[in-house]
Amino acid sequence: MPIPMPTVVAKGSTALSLDSRYSTPNQRWDSLRALRNAFTMGQTGVDAAQTAGSIPAAEIQHLKNHWFDKDQDHWMVLKPIVGKSWLMPGVYFEYEPDQDELNYGARVLTAGLIQALECSLGLGDSTEDPPLQHDESGNVKLDSTGLQQVDIPALKRNLPIDVYWVCGKLDGFEVQVSWNEQQVTCFILTPQVAAAADVFQETYAAGDVAALKKTKGYTKGMLVTTTLKGTSAPATIILAKGEGGVNDHPLPAPTTAGGVV
Repeated sequence: MPIPMPTVVAKGSTALSLDSRYSTPNQRWDSLRALRNAFTMGQTGVDAAQTAGSIPAAEIQHLKNHWFDKDQDHWMVLKPIVGKSWLMPGVYFEYEPDQDELNYGARVLTAGLIQALECSLGLGDSTEDPPLQHDESGNVKLDSTGLQQVDIPALKRNLPIDVYWVCGKLDGFEVQVSWNEQQVTCFILTPQVAAAADVFQETYAAGDVAALKKTKGYTKGMLVTTTLKGTSAPATIILAKGEGGVNDHPLPAPTTAGGVV
């Protein structure tokens, strides 16, 4: 029996790809149009991204193979046993979801991303489009990459999107979207994975954490303060760049007096 991944909130390669894709209003609108069309046709966001080439090919393959294909890496789903109280011990059993459930999960992810994008652009539903810039002939202006130019000052809301992967949901897929005056936050909740190898965590000395927090060059990162077995004080973990931290694998070398090596 494989050891399941513990519950974790991380950036992950998928969240990082979406952050990059959603970095400008023009990109967010282009993604929203593609996702809306895909959802209407019964397709998923993965299909839309592959058609548009909007997410790296390796990331698309990762999603197809390891997220939504039952013959590859498997999610570990916990289901309540029918007829027993959820308050009793041992009332859950583990099984791997079938392809229909994974297909449904992919559509849930697509629908959730649509909600996040609509919130970021101040749109109520699929009947609303953002205001666009037009030339003297009435044609929609395109930016240097060929995307339709959003009329940013005319937007009811223009918020960046920050995407996180939350692994450890008992059953199924879910997307939670929240926002404030600064940003839209999107949590993609999934079941546990069968092996705890996807997120590489390691603790570092306080000096390493301090240097990473205050070094100007590191504009993005993720720290996890947690309990560690056998210790009485909280420990802070630096997540590697693949999971939303600040460094490539292997994880960073010890710091020196001058900062990060």
